[in-house]
Amino acid sequence: MTTTRRSFMAGSAGIGAGLAVLAGSGTEAQAAAKSVLVASDFGAKPGRSAPQTKALQKAINAAIKQKRSLYLPGGTYFCDTLSIRGPVHLIGVPGQTQIVAAGGKPLLLVEDTPEVTLDGVTFDGNFASPLGDTRGGLVECRGTHALRIDRCSFLRSRRSGLSLKGCGGSVTGSTFAENRNAGLFSLDASGLTITGNLVEKCENNGILIWQSKKGRDGSIVAQNQIRNIGAKDGGSGQNGNGINIYRAANVTASDNMISGCTFSAVRCNSADNVQITGNNCSDLGEVALYVEFAFQGAVVSNNVVDTAAIGIAITNLNEGGRLAVCSGNLVRNIIRKRFNDGWGVGIGADGDTALTGNVVENAARSGIALGWGQYLQNTVATGNMIKDCPIGMEASTTRGAGQALISNNIISGAKKGAILGMHWTKPSTGDLAKPGVAQPDNLTVSGNHAV
Repeated sequence: MTTTRRSFMAGSAGIGAGLAVLAGSGTEAQAAAKSVLVASDFGAKPGRSAPQTKALQKAINAAIKQKRSLYLPGGTYFCDTLSIRGPVHLIGVPGQTQIVAAGGKPLLLVEDTPEVTLDGVTFDGNFASPLGDTRGGLVECRGTHALRIDRCSFLRSRRSGLSLKGCGGSVTGSTFAENRNAGLFSLDASGLTITGNLVEKCENNGILIWQSKKGRDGSIVAQNQIRNIGAKDGGSGQNGNGINIYRAANVTASDNMISGCTFSAVRCNSADNVQITGNNCSDLGEVALYVEFAFQGAVVSNNVVDTAAIGIAITNLNEGGRLAVCSGNLVRNIIRKRFNDGWGVGIGADGDTALTGNVVENAARSGIALGWGQYLQNTVATGNMIKDCPIGMEASTTRGAGQALISNNIISGAKKGAILGMHWTKPSTGDLAKPGVAQPDNLTVSGNHAV
């Protein structure tokens, strides 16, 4: 049966959120009906095997021109590339309105428009091999500063699911699954909010927040479920991450549930003033929470990490990485071995970092490690609890290493030593938690309790 504007209005009380479509009658319902076009009125018929590109494009152009919203009834529409070049609101039935790739091109390009809303539409790449640039997305948006994506799905793309460049706005309540590169790739954002989404079974990364060069981004990545992320293209950390923040300053990653990533749950590279807070991270192949290279300013707090090769690493003083707070984290079962020398460390930090109030249990090498070789500078570890790690705490005493303060920590079950100075991987002191053991010049150790 052909869907008309009248039949749409009769059953759309829960579909047109944001349009104020009400289930009653009278002037409000009439006004809402006049604000909505229906794609089937332009010849778009779901369920046909032939591509519906021309009919859907005609409907989109009409909605833009008439400044009205466009409703796509439930069903499958096979398409090549659609284009949006003006403000518009596309409305589908969540889980039912499906736009499926008829070839290897992007399904939707949004360009040269400040405001677009996509609500309740599934974009399915159908695993079609990409034509042209494989770095793009199934849906690509460029320069849309008031982008709103809600209750959509981005599935089975041979690129990324959603690719954003120079965008702001929000992506909420959506699903990203089985995409060849990343679920969502944001480049040069201006205050993007990514909340309440499901990202799973992507082959290289979950969510990428990147800048072309170091600068303010301001994105918030919060309360997402991210799981089963691979590293199909290999590398030493550019792939395999739940959330990857690169060169993007002032980004918050908070309250996400992240599991089953080949490398990290959250990986920040050369990103200033980042906050990684309240995330629940499990079953990671490398460093669970990683702040690395040329960063200045990071807060890593109140996270839970269970099962990884390294729990938390705040590192690369040699590249200018410095200035962090690491507090209130629970890190346990750091047992997996990878290719680097730091495997089995619960929390490690190099420069200008305060580690306070953390709890580390069952790390295969050490609970907390301060510095690596000569790369140690003004690091403080106070008020932490460490249990059942062979070495409770270790700190570098290699020539050129800077100062560290280790005080008022409680350490139990450290069979190789509660607190040891280290020359790279080898102990250079006795157990500094014991009375009478000489302290190296660069370490101040006091008030610790070893049991």
